[in-house]
Amino acid sequence: MSSWKAKILKDGNYSSYLNGKFHEFQGYEKCLEELAYTIQQTLNYAEQMEEKNAELEDNHWKDSKLQELKNKYEKMESDYYRGFPISEKQDKAICEWKDQHYTNIHNAPDTRSRITMGGVSGGSFSYKFVPTSIGTYGICQCNSCCERMLKELGHQEDYKNFGEYYDKKKELIKKYDCEFEFQEI
Repeated sequence: MSSWKAKILKDGNYSSYLNGKFHEFQGYEKCLEELAYTIQQTLNYAEQMEEKNAELEDNHWKDSKLQELKNKYEKMESDYYRGFPISEKQDKAICEWKDQHYTNIHNAPDTRSRITMGGVSGGSFSYKFVPTSIGTYGICQCNSCCERMLKELGHQEDYKNFGEYYDKKKELIKKYDCEFEFQEI
């Protein structure tokens, strides 16, 4: 078992002999001052790191927000080039329907026969956007078949009620495959 005796020196430090060797220790006031200084330095460093972290997160947020806005802009720009507020997926579906419609209904499988059918200015198809209280839906309509359909349909006044007129219109649309609904509510 070791024994030691402490002696207070003039500068507030302690000295003692421990196991026959001389040791000098700082006074507790000095230790407390150094401990308080170290704690303050650690707190300052932690505060600086929090600021740096917030700055990095802010820069990351700005970068991700900028990328998100860029993606939205590019999508909107591609929609603008189609001329209608339709998505790329809807545009593809419309093109497929037009192709099938030309081939199956009008017997116009190639571009040359389709151009002849459309005339000088084109205009073979009309796009209709119908706003409702719960959303907007769109219809692509063949102008050629619709004329035939309308001739067979007649006027709304010729029917007892709107329901009968609407049912006949749906039947003729199905018969001539002249309308394609591409934006559902």
